[in-house]
Amino acid sequence: MDLYQKIDQKTQEIEEKKKLVRNLERATARLQDEIMMLNEKIEQTEDRLEHHGHELVYRRQRLKELSEVSNPQDEEQAVQKQVSAEEAQSFLRNIEKDIKQKILNLISRREILDNDPQELFFFEGQKFEIKPNTIIHTVKVKYISLLLPQEEDRGMKTVPKEATFRITRFTTLKDLRATACEYWNLAPDNCSLRLQNFTTVEKILDQPIDSYFMKNTVFPELWLTENDPRISKYTNKPEQYIDDPTVAIKEDNKSAEVSQIQKAKQEKEKALNILDNYRGLKYYLPPRIEGIEEVEEKRLHGRDTSCCTALFLVLLLALTIYIIGQRRDVTKEYWLQSGISRFAMQEDSNGQTFYDVSSKPEMTTWIVEIVGGTLFSSSTADQNYQKLMHRMQLVGQLAIRQVRTREMSCPRSDLDTRNYTCYHRTYSSSTRQEDTIAGGSETWRTFETASTNGIDSTWTGYLSSYDGSGYVQYYDQSEYTYEKFSEDYNYGVSTGWLSKSTRAIFISGNIYHPSSNYWIYFNAIYECSVDGLVYPSIIETVAFTPNIFTRSKGATTADIFRIIFSLYILYVYVMTILEIKDGKKNIQHALSFQGILDLLLIIFIIVTVGLTAKVDEDEKKIYQDTKYTDLRSTAEWYRFYHNLNACTLTLVLIRIIVFLQVNKRIFILMSTIKNASQNQIAFMVILISVLSSLAIIAQSIWGQNLFMFRSFPYSFLMILLLNVGHGDYKTMFDLDLAWSVIFFLVYFFGIVYFLFAAFMGIYTDSYKMVRLLEGYDDDQNTWKKKDLMLWFIDWIPSFAKRLIVELIFKESKKKVKEEEEEDDDEEID
Repeated sequence: MDLYQKIDQKTQEIEEKKKLVRNLERATARLQDEIMMLNEKIEQTEDRLEHHGHELVYRRQRLKELSEVSNPQDEEQAVQKQVSAEEAQSFLRNIEKDIKQKILNLISRREILDNDPQELFFFEGQKFEIKPNTIIHTVKVKYISLLLPQEEDRGMKTVPKEATFRITRFTTLKDLRATACEYWNLAPDNCSLRLQNFTTVEKILDQPIDSYFMKNTVFPELWLTENDPRISKYTNKPEQYIDDPTVAIKEDNKSAEVSQIQKAKQEKEKALNILDNYRGLKYYLPPRIEGIEEVEEKRLHGRDTSCCTALFLVLLLALTIYIIGQRRDVTKEYWLQSGISRFAMQEDSNGQTFYDVSSKPEMTTWIVEIVGGTLFSSSTADQNYQKLMHRMQLVGQLAIRQVRTREMSCPRSDLDTRNYTCYHRTYSSSTRQEDTIAGGSETWRTFETASTNGIDSTWTGYLSSYDGSGYVQYYDQSEYTYEKFSEDYNYGVSTGWLSKSTRAIFISGNIYHPSSNYWIYFNAIYECSVDGLVYPSIIETVAFTPNIFTRSKGATTADIFRIIFSLYILYVYVMTILEIKDGKKNIQHALSFQGILDLLLIIFIIVTVGLTAKVDEDEKKIYQDTKYTDLRSTAEWYRFYHNLNACTLTLVLIRIIVFLQVNKRIFILMSTIKNASQNQIAFMVILISVLSSLAIIAQSIWGQNLFMFRSFPYSFLMILLLNVGHGDYKTMFDLDLAWSVIFFLVYFFGIVYFLFAAFMGIYTDSYKMVRLLEGYDDDQNTWKKKDLMLWFIDWIPSFAKRLIVELIFKESKKKVKEEEEEDDDEEID
């Protein structure tokens, strides 16, 4: 027991030490950030000292010049004149103030409130809502004059001088500073305007005052201070150096403040309860964003919007486009496929094409005349049938395969069916016929499984799904002419090749096109129902390359780099999940839109690179093989590989759009889509349920007569296509007028005009909410040169980044100084 207790104690000690290490790491990170902030403040202080030093030198020179020119008597006369001028100016200013006050009282219709401006703010820093008809026409400015050092030592406080200035819609903060400095006889360049919290407004001096206060809901009151190093003491501890009611701390009012805070908390709880009960009220409240600075910092300088992410995404896009372009030529594939299809769609002696065949004798005629005449040479046949072989080569043998189903007991044994034989409708391992076909000793009369004949592909048609098993006839192009092929195939038909149990015929082969270095797999399929009719299914032609590595070796290198770049996206994905958010790991990112997008992109890239192993056949071996080789699976993998590559390209483009959220307007649109997605998913449940019920109704009404309504999946797809006007409306109404009228009235009024229109309402509502939260000034956070430079070097370590920033800004300061000195020299000259 003692040993277990010691182990538990040691384990607890280790856990405590780990927690201590994590706390120390966090404290170290905070200290590093504080050091960077202090360095910036030191640089600002040095700039101010330098500016103040220049001003002192200028004043000394000016004073020296005046002392050299004037004498004591002139100085006394100048002082008397200055005193008399100041008295006259003060008298005129008082008269002007009285006139302005009377004018304001006459033209102002607003009710005068005695409330303290601080009472206009809600609890926890929420800003009050300014009504649209609010007009700001005056601004109060308080000038803080510095005390003498001995006065500061005695604990004296400076009393700010107050003045109210009239403004217009076009008055800027710079104009207000100049007017206030002129009022107190100060130099504008040596003064600064500050907000109520003593932060400077130097960066927004050119902004109109009225719009600034209206936009930021700041009370129109500013401080005016001189650019003196000692002013930092006054702004850091205003209650110690400034005698003003707005900054004084009264001990007697602490209990009152506590009660006000408690009251504010209670009011907040009441307000939240009201918002929960009346959810619509939140759409009419002023916007409020929690941690807006953190959100903006993450949006502008997060991992998803970093310079490395932008570079890797652009390279990933370029590599994907390069791979698609090097390994496939869709235009060439189209013309090759079209050439095969045109020969297959020729008319036989009965004037029928592939899709006109409806019986087994007609099918036999089409196979003999069109397939045989196209692939096998003859001196007597029509020359149109031989054009294909002048341009392409049949590789291996032509395979004509059929599948059969066994007999079964008819469902109604109690009825007299007059010796009618029933067969299984669908083909499977349990229903297929495997007996040898009687009538001869040819090899095609023996049933072959898929593993025996090497046909490993599976095909799904209208009536059933078929594997590679069955009875197969092989025809070698070097051994057969058109006449011999016609004689041999007709003999097989007459000796039992076709019967009532035949369910499908497959005519398959491989063609090589030397000019384009492409292979074409073709497969013409006829399905035979139990009622004896033949249904032409499809002429499947696929132009492809069995070995994609032979087309471009550079694409393989590009695949390797794509894997490397996908690992970086995986790093961003994992680090975002492990990021601490509100004291917890950001697990929700794994199920977010961006998290799922990153995960799909990584999976698609890895899968596409892995699929290249499926399209790596030995072309030379296939070309020299005299037997039939089933290349359908390879052709399908080829198409699937390129389809997946195209999807990967789409995901990369969407991921680049997510990165472009660094732009505020794109961020607004993406946020609108994200916020709307939750309501859209809930709405899709309703919409899919309604559409499914309508699909069942449509299948019941028209399923017997119209091809696109024969099964539920096709019927559901057709319901969606009806929305864009696709459908044989005349036939629908001819089949059942009453039910068609009822169906379309419900469909168009219930689905088109109501449910589909709800999508726009969801987007509009989401956009309104995003705009309320983010504001309407998209250019507010426009980057400057410094921000752009920090974005470019954001990927390097912090210490190296700090050194680069210091070097660049020192050089820029040197250039500014040199330019100023050159300007001064020019003025002196």
